[in-house]
Amino acid sequence: YATILAACAGIGLSQAVAAGLIMIGPRFGGAVTDAGRWFKYAVDNKMNVDEFLAYMKKNVGPVPGIGHRVKSLRNPDKRVKELVGYVKSLDIKTPCLDFALAVEQVTAVKKDNLILNVDGTMAAVLVDMGFPVDSLNGFFILS
Repeated sequence: YATILAACAGIGLSQAVAAGLIMIGPRFGGAVTDAGRWFKYAVDNKMNVDEFLAYMKKNVGPVPGIGHRVKSLRNPDKRVKELVGYVKSLDIKTPCLDFALAVEQVTAVKKDNLILNVDGTMAAVLVDMGFPVDSLNGFFILS
């Protein structure tokens, strides 16, 4: 949004892109690193979904990578479906992605927009591929 707003204000393309990049943070784009960190934490500590959700509620707050303002079970994010489908077709081990999908199964029952979002999906897949957690927001920036 910031990139579009800046471009509409008449500044050059490179400055408009920079404005958009500066706006990436915990509420937009920054959730990739946080989602990866917490899904990895749960898998590494052999937590089940209920333990994880209780831990998050008590210590962290909303689960990064879960929830969407527009998308829901009835209106799913096609990017998530495509990415999950592709990764699953590779027949590789995906413990973080599997855990994130299990979290979605529980949270979506509570409210239909508490689905695994694209940030959470990217995070889980990238952790499963072995990327360091602190590098994950970089993939959002590049995408």
